[in-house]
Amino acid sequence: DLETKWRGKHAKRQGPTFAWEGVEVSTDHLKALSRQAEASVWLMRKLLGDEKAMPCVKKIVAMTGKEPYHRYIDDFVEAPPDTLKLLKKTGGTQNLKREEFVQFAWSKGANWHDHVVGHSVAEFMLAPALDLKDYDAPPAWLKEGVGCFVEYLFRGSVKASCVTIPTGTGAGDVTWDDASNWDSNLKGLVTRGRDPSMLDVVSVTLNAMSGAQRAKSASVVRFLALRRPGWFRDVIAAYKKNPKDPRAALESALGLTLDELDEFWRRWILQ
Repeated sequence: DLETKWRGKHAKRQGPTFAWEGVEVSTDHLKALSRQAEASVWLMRKLLGDEKAMPCVKKIVAMTGKEPYHRYIDDFVEAPPDTLKLLKKTGGTQNLKREEFVQFAWSKGANWHDHVVGHSVAEFMLAPALDLKDYDAPPAWLKEGVGCFVEYLFRGSVKASCVTIPTGTGAGDVTWDDASNWDSNLKGLVTRGRDPSMLDVVSVTLNAMSGAQRAKSASVVRFLALRRPGWFRDVIAAYKKNPKDPRAALESALGLTLDELDEFWRRWILQ
C-alpha cells in the first residue's frame, strides 16, 4: 500500500471497473478519469462483442511529477536494474504483480492523465481478449492501433504513445505529430503509392514503428471496428489462437491476403 509505505494521504476512488489512487492528484480529477475509463471499457466491450470483458489491470495510480513515479518504480517494481532505469524514462508502466498501472503528469491538473487513460484502458481491455496479462504483449500494430483509435475518439487528438515516433515518413515531407492530419497524410501516401504495406504494418515491433505505420495501424483498426466489426472480432479470435504468426492469423481470420486487405482499406481511406 502506497500510503502505508510512504506515510502520506492520497486521494482514492473505487469505480465500477478500476480502483483509483492519486498522488498529488485531486479526488475530482480521479472522478473525471474514472468516468473516461468506464467509457473506454464500455466501447471495448461493444467492439469485442463481450459485455463481461475485463481489463488486465485492477487499479490505476495517477501521480503528479516524476519524483513519486521514480520512487514507485524503486519501491514496488521487481525488475533488473537496467529495466528499472528504462522504466524511469517512461510516463507510465504496468505492474504485473500488483495488477496496476501507474502514470504521471508533469503538472497538477494537466490533461496528460486523460490522454494516457484514453489510450491505455483500451489496451488493458485488448490484452485479456487475447489471453494475455501484459498490455504490451499484443501485436504492436493492433495494440497501438486500438489505443490511438480510442484515444482520438474520446479526446480528439493522440498524445499518448507506447513508443517514440519519428516526426517524418523517412522522405521528410510528411509529419505525424498531429493525429487530425493522419487521414489526409495517409490519403496522400496512398495516392502516390507510398503508404506502408499491410505486411510491414502487421510485422513491425513497437520500438521500430514509424509515424506512418502507427497512423495506418489506427486507421485499419478504425476501418475494421466501425465498418467491418465482424472482421475485427475475427481478427481478435485468430490472434488468440495463433499469436506467433500475425500474417497467418490475419489472413485466416479475414479469408483475404494482406494485399487484398490493403486494397479494401485503400479504397475506404480514399473515399
